[in-house]
Amino acid sequence: MTGSLAEGSNRRVSHTVTTTAERAAIWRLWTDVSSWKEWDEGLKDAECAGPLSLGSQGRITPKSGTKAAFEITEFSPGEAYALTTKLPFARLIVRRAFETSERTKFKHDVWFDGPFAGIWAALLGPGFRPALPPPMQKLADLAECP
Repeated sequence: MTGSLAEGSNRRVSHTVTTTAERAAIWRLWTDVSSWKEWDEGLKDAECAGPLSLGSQGRITPKSGTKAAFEITEFSPGEAYALTTKLPFARLIVRRAFETSERTKFKHDVWFDGPFAGIWAALLGPGFRPALPPPMQKLADLAECP
């Protein structure tokens, strides 16, 4: 999967992976914030106060850049969740969800919202298209071999 790009633009990026892993295995890794750095090599650390649920708050520390606080702004157990990070006059939203299919198919959407979304998309957006596929494939690989 090296060299592949997620679909979309600097403002909204999306990538879908189909795997033989059970949905429950993907969900377990998705909702274990402390394990995010195991499958997302762009993260140095991630933490959340308590189990992931609507309103949960935490922090992510990227390998390059500064720590960022997030809040879970959507949570549908076993199906989907979204985390939102506040930026000056904008928000970065990451949504992780299963798609309906016979096989396990999961999708990450990343987008910028708010009055300065275009500015943030121009600054940070170009990195998401190449950065999204590798951790998603690693997540699938980890879930396939629990």
